[in-house]
Amino acid sequence: MLIAITRSFLTALAAVLLNLLTAGVAFGALSMLFSGEAPALGGPGFVDPVTMISIVTVILALGVQYEIYALERLRFITGAGVATIAALLPFAGASLIVVRQLAIGMAIAIAIDSLVVRRLVVAVKERKRRLHVHASGPRFVHH
Repeated sequence: MLIAITRSFLTALAAVLLNLLTAGVAFGALSMLFSGEAPALGGPGFVDPVTMISIVTVILALGVQYEIYALERLRFITGAGVATIAALLPFAGASLIVVRQLAIGMAIAIAIDSLVVRRLVVAVKERKRRLHVHASGPRFVHH
């Protein structure tokens, strides 16, 4: 579906790989915060598998939307990311560890994706567009 939307296999592949990178960073952060004998944020010492599956699912869905709006709506993406993080933060103090892990993991993943990854994607696409326009030379409209 992403190939049909972006009309490019490479763009779709890059989007999926960036989403997996975002999820990987979120999992690493969750492992640091919730794993081990004395986890920094409490819990049983491991990250719940349901949390991991949920994060990947949501991040891939958000990534598709971000890819569609990336060039035209970077401010919208950043604002939506910040708003979503703000909505998740109250759940970071939940007594149920799965809810806490999910809220913190999602907040980390969304922050990385909307504030870092998408800005890099837009910068690369803009650079590519400028190089293409520069390489093709000036265009004149003749009447």
